[in-house]
Amino acid sequence: MEYEVDLKDKHRIELCELNIQVLESMDDWVRVIDKDGIVIFINKSMKESCNTHKPNFKCSFDTDIFMGDSVIPRSVSLITLLTKKNFVKEIIFMGREYSVKSSPIVDDKGEVVAAVEVFRDISSETHIKRELFNANKRMLDDLKFARSIQTQLLPEKGMTGPIEVDYYYKPSEQLSGDLFDVIRIDKDKVGVYICDVVGHGVGASMLTMFIKQTMMAIIQEIGGTSPSKILYELRHRFGQMKLAENLYFTLFYGIYDHSRREFSYSNAGHNCCPILKLKNDYKILETNGVPICDVFKEMRYNEDRLKLSKGDKLIFYTDGFTEPKNYDKEEFGIDRFIKSLMVNDDIIENVVGDVIRFSWGEINDDMAIMVATIVE
Repeated sequence: MEYEVDLKDKHRIELCELNIQVLESMDDWVRVIDKDGIVIFINKSMKESCNTHKPNFKCSFDTDIFMGDSVIPRSVSLITLLTKKNFVKEIIFMGREYSVKSSPIVDDKGEVVAAVEVFRDISSETHIKRELFNANKRMLDDLKFARSIQTQLLPEKGMTGPIEVDYYYKPSEQLSGDLFDVIRIDKDKVGVYICDVVGHGVGASMLTMFIKQTMMAIIQEIGGTSPSKILYELRHRFGQMKLAENLYFTLFYGIYDHSRREFSYSNAGHNCCPILKLKNDYKILETNGVPICDVFKEMRYNEDRLKLSKGDKLIFYTDGFTEPKNYDKEEFGIDRFIKSLMVNDDIIENVVGDVIRFSWGEINDDMAIMVATIVE
């Protein structure tokens, strides 16, 4: 049995009964219009929603039509009727949002004789998307704000007592787990540290803020005492937070005493040991120590000392400079790092450029390097 619509001076559109049943059962609105905009079929869902029970009226390609108690949504099929191509457009109808897809119906000669329009109510989806977009925007705004705060935690470039500071800092994400600082303790002593928090993002950045504030508080309370005591007290205060055992950070801390020309230092598991660059030589400041975490309940830190002279440079860095890999999966490594920093006094420019070229810019870790030069 065939479903046939007969209109005066119009094309005869034949739709099989099975297709009609499928269209009638759909929750989406479906209608068929001919080339002149005459509606020749409306499915049940659209009839009930628009209070339109009979076809054979003309709809508009521009505006919705109000006929008594009926409201006829505009047609989006003009482009389909002219070009034989599918066309999708989102419209607002009676306070709801619809995605309308128009598809051509062609006769035996390949001529377009009508178009099928399917209206899908996307109001809920659009609302969810809008809420997600707004939530994402708020989150990005918060991340930008947090990053601006984290950037403010970094020391000022230039002179801090007898030390001149320069650095390069680039988070792998919006926020970083790397932190370094230079703190004037008294007229002769300057504290210097670098730390690397496990992970990236918000959690790691929050911990760097804890480290910044806690180190400042400890140094103010204890003063220019030995670096090992500073690390022990930092470990104690971190343990009081009772965080997860898998959350930890490494930190290298040193104190330069200008009156003695002496640099004392301790290491809490920072595997990128700072490097002392001399005029024609270098020294890696290796000393033992475990990361600051909740696994090791009682811990003492070793302490070493060395003499410094005017012009000596202390290079502090994180593994974002040694672990980037090239296309052969080979790490940049400590040997290339040292070779780069020994070329001339443009240490930061040399190292950053060499690492980026080596890895073709594909660096997935936070990058932090600080150069502290003894100028007095």
